[in-house]
Amino acid sequence: MLSSLLLLLTAQSNPVTVITNVSVITPGSNQISQSQDVGFDNTKILFVKPTGTEPIIPSATKVDGTGKFIIPGLWDMHVHLADERSLGLFTANGVTGIRVMFGQPLQLTWRKNIQTGKSPGPEMVLAGPIVDGPKPVWNGSIGVSTPDEARAAVRKIKKDGYDFVKVYSLLSRECYLAIADECKKQKIDFAGHVPHSVGILEAQAAGQRTSEHVMEVALECSDHPEAYRAKIESAAQEGLTKASEVSRELAPTIVGSYSLEKQTKLIDELAKGSMWQCPTLVVLRNIANLDNSSINNENQNKYVSPFMKVQWDPKNDFRFKNRKAEDWDRSRANYSSIVEFTRKMIAAKVKILAGTDCLNPYVYAGYSLHEELELLVKAGMTPTDALASATINPAKFFGRDKSIGTISEGSVASFVLLDANPLEDIRNTHRISAVAQNGKYYDRKALDKILKDREY
Repeated sequence: MLSSLLLLLTAQSNPVTVITNVSVITPGSNQISQSQDVGFDNTKILFVKPTGTEPIIPSATKVDGTGKFIIPGLWDMHVHLADERSLGLFTANGVTGIRVMFGQPLQLTWRKNIQTGKSPGPEMVLAGPIVDGPKPVWNGSIGVSTPDEARAAVRKIKKDGYDFVKVYSLLSRECYLAIADECKKQKIDFAGHVPHSVGILEAQAAGQRTSEHVMEVALECSDHPEAYRAKIESAAQEGLTKASEVSRELAPTIVGSYSLEKQTKLIDELAKGSMWQCPTLVVLRNIANLDNSSINNENQNKYVSPFMKVQWDPKNDFRFKNRKAEDWDRSRANYSSIVEFTRKMIAAKVKILAGTDCLNPYVYAGYSLHEELELLVKAGMTPTDALASATINPAKFFGRDKSIGTISEGSVASFVLLDANPLEDIRNTHRISAVAQNGKYYDRKALDKILKDREY
């Protein structure tokens, strides 16, 4: 009686919607609670209870969930953004949260526009501009040559209102360690690439929160990693071209000395450690196959600007324009080894987050997260664990597992209503009937309008 009275009072101040007779999925387990009523208002989930156990308040909007499945809103934990209109593509694909890995001031404004309801889009966790070596890979990064410059970069990123520091490949060892120390002092996280100059386990010990793209594994498992790192670090101070040149020269020696024993120890330490892994298999697959037109999705290209389509042509990308046939073959072999390493991480219960690296070639905002889940399943994850990598795992990573990543009373009303069971086939995450983003409910018609408005 008391709970009914509280709901009635809530409904008088905030409109309540109830999805009736729906199956509730708990990611990370095979638990499905059938025939449930899920009620929510414009901020949070009010109740999850068996259908028919209590009368639904008369003023509530009712949605028939018969034959449908509800999962927590998905998170893409590695994205890049080029324009504000792309943010709606995440919502339309059930991606209710994103971690932006290369922040810019304009994106702080976009976040406010979403928070105030001016435009549709996901919750955004923003890195500052990338912090890299003195000759950064990407324009707009903060290049640092000394520990003092590295510390100053951390302080500026925090002062400017970003959520964490993104570290990158060309950082020197002393600058990287200065960033790690300053982040502790400033109480701000750092995450990103494990630089060429630093070992994976050393990065974990330094407090790096995530490692992206399964990088530096071959180096870590080689016979003399410190010596090889020193050579690449020295070259990296001259920029990406020199670092890549030295890396290519060392590659046969590094790969030839690869130790399976070291690999096993590395995976064991990652499983025990605090650093999360974000493999981004979809972008690595695409980059390995840019010479193959099969990765070009015509249905999704209509949401990509003409400018970006030009940039996606490998002939126009400084990273790929000089590749020869043997380079593409080597890239595909490298991708296969990354998938195999990911398979072993999955088997060892290493902490994994789903991310796409969208804005890279043929990695589509919103859409490609579903591809990433498929690739994780192909690499050995169960469908429910793949769902967890984009729901409850991000919630745990952010320390918010009481409020996001779950369908439960009191959690944020961000979820996806599906027409089919994703535990039977992970591809069913594509079959979206409706999305709730922080309590705002988008039915299929509303989602289709978002998509239509974002066509070029």
